[in-house]
Amino acid sequence: MKKSQVCHSHPPTNRGGPPSQEDEEEEHLQKPYILHLPDHITMEIFCKITTKTLIHCKLVCKSWRRWLSDPQFTKHLFSRTRPCLVVSGYTIPEPAGHFLVYLDTDLSPNDAVFRLSTRVGRDCRIFIRGSCNGFILYDIERLDGSHQLYLSNPITGESLTVPQPTKPCFKPILGFGFAPIAEVYKVVWIDENQDVNIFTVGSGIWREIGSLPYTPLRHTDFYLNGFLYWTAQPLDTVFVSAFDVERERFQDLVLPRSWWVDAEVFKYSLGDFQGCLAFFVIRICDVSVWVMKESWTKELEIRDPNSFIGTRILRFTEERKALMLRSDKLVSYNLATSGSVEVELDGFPSFVMNAWNLTPSFLSLQDIYRRVIRAPRYHVSNLKSFWFFFPPTMYI
Repeated sequence: MKKSQVCHSHPPTNRGGPPSQEDEEEEHLQKPYILHLPDHITMEIFCKITTKTLIHCKLVCKSWRRWLSDPQFTKHLFSRTRPCLVVSGYTIPEPAGHFLVYLDTDLSPNDAVFRLSTRVGRDCRIFIRGSCNGFILYDIERLDGSHQLYLSNPITGESLTVPQPTKPCFKPILGFGFAPIAEVYKVVWIDENQDVNIFTVGSGIWREIGSLPYTPLRHTDFYLNGFLYWTAQPLDTVFVSAFDVERERFQDLVLPRSWWVDAEVFKYSLGDFQGCLAFFVIRICDVSVWVMKESWTKELEIRDPNSFIGTRILRFTEERKALMLRSDKLVSYNLATSGSVEVELDGFPSFVMNAWNLTPSFLSLQDIYRRVIRAPRYHVSNLKSFWFFFPPTMYI
């Protein structure tokens, strides 16, 4: 009979003492080759793979986890990450939910849609009220009219509870933006009396900074390059209300007189066109794109024999396509051919209620929290690292 041999993956040399040079060399050799790559090569690889793959990379080893948690690297990674969409919708008989949708990546149709777990109590409804730098502002609206705000990063699985403002309000006008110099995030709350309240994320308190002579239109907010924008329509005029997140000051942007050329305008909205503020004017069979540079300039006219009624422009892609929300469908419009197709992906909801742009980010809410004064009653939840699970703090 042959004697069985016991194989030691780690020879019991220098047991109980500090690791010898031979031990360190053997441990180095046992690592996978990819872990031997120089740091700058690893960083470059991370910047070229999909967000979903990066989520799994974070679980491979401590060094990769440190890279994907480092504030400086996550900022660099964010600057090179392509945007996706957060879609609110449903498929009968499933309940409505929120989905992350990747359209501009190499993911297969089977892997391009992920549902966020956003279950709340039966007496609540959950809405997305804004997104900025990978963070989402959620508004949980209860049947009694009260609101509970949350900030969340769906990639890191963190959530942050925003305290209630001092003055209750049933229909607040909300905004969420970033002050690039101070590097802080702020939530704007405008109540029925047109009083403006500001919450700096991490401070734990709301501040009232004054009142507006008008009320911006609800759900028209848009963040871009340090400013929050709303459309406003007091009396018979329409203009853009711009809020400087850094200086906390409002200013009005007058629209060109020629944008209202006839009575066929059904809708208008704000958006981004090549990094500049855009004003979209929607008529029956065309959409005009006005862009603010030195002044308002008409950059584009989109025409389609199909009706544009009920259409909202979401964004323009590098492939010269316009992503649109048309009634309850997500549509991709080709600017070169003037043709449009409905977006169909596995797991994508049959009926879309709303959609927002979001650039996935590994930036941590805890890093934001550290930049400002700590409040004892403020709490950051560092929860599940698997990205499409929504933090349990959202469950009510």
